[in-house]
Amino acid sequence: MLIQCAGDEHERSCLAGLISSGADVAVIDRDDPYAFLVTFEAMRTGPEIICQARLDLNEFKGWADFLFRVDGASELGSWHYEVWDTKLSRSMKPYFAVQLCCYTEMLEAIQGKRPTEMGIILGNGARQALRVADYWFYYQPLRQAFLEQQRLFDRESVPPFPGLGDYRQWSRHISQLLSSRDDLSLVANIRTSQIEKLTAAGITSATMLVVADRGAVSAINPATFERLRAQARLQAASEPGQPPACEHMPPPADGMRQGFVLLPPASPSDVCFDIEGYPLGQP
Repeated sequence: MLIQCAGDEHERSCLAGLISSGADVAVIDRDDPYAFLVTFEAMRTGPEIICQARLDLNEFKGWADFLFRVDGASELGSWHYEVWDTKLSRSMKPYFAVQLCCYTEMLEAIQGKRPTEMGIILGNGARQALRVADYWFYYQPLRQAFLEQQRLFDRESVPPFPGLGDYRQWSRHISQLLSSRDDLSLVANIRTSQIEKLTAAGITSATMLVVADRGAVSAINPATFERLRAQARLQAASEPGQPPACEHMPPPADGMRQGFVLLPPASPSDVCFDIEGYPLGQP
């Protein structure tokens, strides 16, 4: 949410800068049910910049942050538009170009001309122009593969999701899904190969792992199996909002120092320092 708010503020700042420079800017209302038609009429009128342009082509729809008018004949007249998008990042990312190509394809269908360039306004205010031709033939097969994946999608067939995966805006949904099915991937420090071996042995949830016999999975080392089972048991015994359940492990027989034993003795001079920072400026 913080990143989304920062992104919205970046876009508003860019818009304010364009307006204050004296540019002719048309702003499309995203709540207007006829936003696509309003965008088309604005393009025919020919303002220098169109903000929040509604684009639409078959399966794809979107809101382009900015359309910049450039010289060159099109179905609109002696001008056409190219797409520019705002990003908080301070450097170019490959997926930015894919998104811009998609917008450009939708834009081409409206104005009858594919622009030569597209661009990104980065988080530090720098503008980075990209040649459409440099990315177009990479984008096309990627687009087709995406559409084929959508065509074959079966909502009843849920793929496996590693518990520690980064699912970005889908993180809450995936977390709820994994919790609802008591997924083995939620067991801390479990490996994908171990999940596969447990599943093959008929152990498909963390609760089943807790009550499983030590010899139930011959493909996993007994000591490793016991460690996974103990971890699943501790997690099951932990109450939300309360300190997690824990067990004191006996020292290893060989006397090797490990775990908390490696920590130095407590001292009144101990200092805790959080080295993480907010990368997008002050929150």
